[in-house]
Amino acid sequence: MKSFCDRYSTHAWVLFGASLLYNFLSGLEGSSLSVMYVELIADFNTTSATAGWLVSLRHGAFYFCSLLSTWLSGRMSLRSVALLGALAQAISVLIAAFSVNISMTLIFQGLLAGAGSIISIIPVDVAVPLVFHDDPAVTSGFSLLAVLLGMVFGPMFAEILLSRYGYHGATLLFGGILLNRVPLAMTIWCPEEAKPTTTTVTLRTSLFKEPTFLLFCLAASFQKFFSDPFVSLLTNYAVHRGATLAQATVLPTALYGTCAATGLVASIVSNFVSSKHRVLIFSLSGLVGTLASVLLIVLPSYAGDIVASAIGGIDMGLYVPLVIVILVDLIHKDRLMLAFPIFNTTVGFVTLFSTPFCGWLFDITGTYTVSYSIISCSAFISAILFFVTWSIHRHDASDQEIARLLSTDG
Repeated sequence: MKSFCDRYSTHAWVLFGASLLYNFLSGLEGSSLSVMYVELIADFNTTSATAGWLVSLRHGAFYFCSLLSTWLSGRMSLRSVALLGALAQAISVLIAAFSVNISMTLIFQGLLAGAGSIISIIPVDVAVPLVFHDDPAVTSGFSLLAVLLGMVFGPMFAEILLSRYGYHGATLLFGGILLNRVPLAMTIWCPEEAKPTTTTVTLRTSLFKEPTFLLFCLAASFQKFFSDPFVSLLTNYAVHRGATLAQATVLPTALYGTCAATGLVASIVSNFVSSKHRVLIFSLSGLVGTLASVLLIVLPSYAGDIVASAIGGIDMGLYVPLVIVILVDLIHKDRLMLAFPIFNTTVGFVTLFSTPFCGWLFDITGTYTVSYSIISCSAFISAILFFVTWSIHRHDASDQEIARLLSTDG
């Protein structure tokens, strides 16, 4: 029997190594927005609500343009799609570095960079498991870990660049960093016979007739309403309470650190959990998120903020790596390509307004207490909805198992 390393060609391992660096750079730039948000407010003398659109447009475009990326992957080679996305994101961020007003920044660093981000990421996520077809869980897990590690270092790196070069200089350097993904994208390939051939992407709203899918989308939307503002406002929240930017940067770093560790553990543990019980992990995620938000409010100290941030990372680590896995549990893998676009679109709508809304609440109240109270409620609602989803799914799975056994006996 061949060893794990001998089962695949040198070309395959080149792809794997390049995908790790590619994803690391993606995570490094993406997580920097939580720190850049603070400087954006000061640099353009704008409100928290307006600055919040940077995060919302980036994440919203990320979700909505997944439809475009899937369509392109069916018509072009994965290498071409990755090149297109990597170039689009890098050029958008580079142009944003020369922005003369907040609107230009929101368009290029938010909207267009978000579109380029998802177009560049999906080909890598598709190619790696297709090439490493005998060990897709292991290689995909390491690719996800590379993203999370990049997210751990992103806030610290952004703070160093901001302190030395300011907002525009830091943005310019991040654009240059993203350009390094272009040659890495040229290593992407997959067996021709395994390449996705989808050329049409539709939104099958009829899936909402299935209670488990509808509840799952609603629960994920409430979870997203919690996670986006929680992370995006975290650094500015600490600065508002008297911390320096360097001290505030520790908070997202702690969050992404526990997110990476928890995500790795959750990915492994979920393999040993029955498919009809895995959605319970998401219910636990919502409860952990509720606790993190409450601690931010009731522990008014820097140490308390660090603890709350780390717990918030556990929430994200329990949720982020398992979305596709649990979607497959609920609707079966044969319908994943039909469900994923409508799921992304539903969550994308929430992403568009969650951070600006919480920023607006700060603008009119002068405190983040109201914002974090609301998102803690959102996390708790998501926990309840995920629990109800699990209850219905468990009942349906048990009925199907009984029906299968009866048909076998018959």
